[in-house]
Amino acid sequence: MLVSDEARSGYLDKYFTFDDLKNLDIDLIKVLTDRNNFINKGYEKQLFTFNDLKILNIDTLKILTSSNILEGYEKQLFTFNDLKVLSSDKLKIATSPNIIDCYQLNYFKFKDFVELDVEKMQAIYDNIRGCQRVLSEEHCTFNDLKNVDPNKIKALTESIVILGYKSKYFTFNGLKDISLEKIQTLTSKEALIKYGSKDLKFEDFKASLEIADDHKTEMSEVSSFTDLVINNHEENVDIIGRDL
Repeated sequence: MLVSDEARSGYLDKYFTFDDLKNLDIDLIKVLTDRNNFINKGYEKQLFTFNDLKILNIDTLKILTSSNILEGYEKQLFTFNDLKVLSSDKLKIATSPNIIDCYQLNYFKFKDFVELDVEKMQAIYDNIRGCQRVLSEEHCTFNDLKNVDPNKIKALTESIVILGYKSKYFTFNGLKDISLEKIQTLTSKEALIKYGSKDLKFEDFKASLEIADDHKTEMSEVSSFTDLVINNHEENVDIIGRDL
């Protein structure tokens, strides 16, 4: 490996020396001297050095020198030094193609994203299409999104909920502080149909659920009268308030 064509080419280009390689693991030498990967492009553009790479494990090295990551360096979305300090979990999420698209589209910045805990990063990644839509359509800001309980992100970015935002039945900020169970009830298909027909208003429906909450009614009980509220709103809000 130390005298392969790839290694000799690296010596000639002064990317590394024989002494740099001689004490390294053979698998690492193969990666560092492979002319068919994107490492040489990084050397040429001074995006990183041989000394930067030789201390990394092979899996991390391959991520930090992949084609889409080099493109990110060139576009100044992040730097090699930004990435090398991340945990493996954060690195995989922060360098995924869909997340990199978000940096390029200015939905959020790399440094803001990696400041989040892994659970929240993962929740955004798992629901990235919905998150991209609510950000691109300006239903919320990244600051709004990052401050939401990660368990609510899916419910707040589903297609049917985005339809509700676009139809102005409710807003992201109007939902984000409500419990997950109530969000799911208030944004159900049946509820949206009633909002659309103007038989029911979001704020009225929300208030009816709050009445139940004030009386310490379990959500399982709320679900039993939810259909009543949706199907005959005005009459049943009075009934709920009186009976509870």
